[in-house]
Amino acid sequence: MMKRLKNWASSRPDWRDFLIVVAVLVTVPVFVKYDNNPKVLEHKTSECNYAQNETEPDIRRGLAERYFKEWEAWWRLDVRLAERIIEAADAQRVPHAIAFALIATESGFDSTAISKAGAIGLAQVRLPTARIYDHNISTSDLQRVDKNLKIGFRYYHDLLHRFDGDVMLALAAYNMGPTAVSNRVKEGRHISMKYSNKVLGR
Repeated sequence: MMKRLKNWASSRPDWRDFLIVVAVLVTVPVFVKYDNNPKVLEHKTSECNYAQNETEPDIRRGLAERYFKEWEAWWRLDVRLAERIIEAADAQRVPHAIAFALIATESGFDSTAISKAGAIGLAQVRLPTARIYDHNISTSDLQRVDKNLKIGFRYYHDLLHRFDGDVMLALAAYNMGPTAVSNRVKEGRHISMKYSNKVLGR
């Protein structure tokens, strides 16, 4: 690919055309497939385990604007929602990159989303799962943005802890359920990483 690009560039009288092509290649999103090999994942998951300290309010606003620009193609996302995602992610110690990618994958930033399986809201949390954390929670409670994000991110954080910091397994468990993933691990059976790859590839 690079050899062809160099040959093309050398044959063009105007070097500005080459710079335009390079700029396009750099800005086009690249979706990479990952496996569960820690060495392969190291560069991608090094910041995906546990978040650092809570972001200061003034810094959070700047981060929200940055993430909004990064995800602005998703029309349901605005700066205020981006700020609330960051705030909830900080509170549950979930890295911002994972938080945004998880919400994009689950609901496309649609707070009114309800799946056929009964998963609700931005983080697509099912009522039985939510009641692990709040016995009295209702469907209407889960439709509230901040409540939904809090439980969804706490659930992911707990899954990450359960699977010893393995981001791929934690994401797979978020999608398939922790019992299903645990059983496959114990039995040495194949675990599909399609969902995990989709999140990490965003």
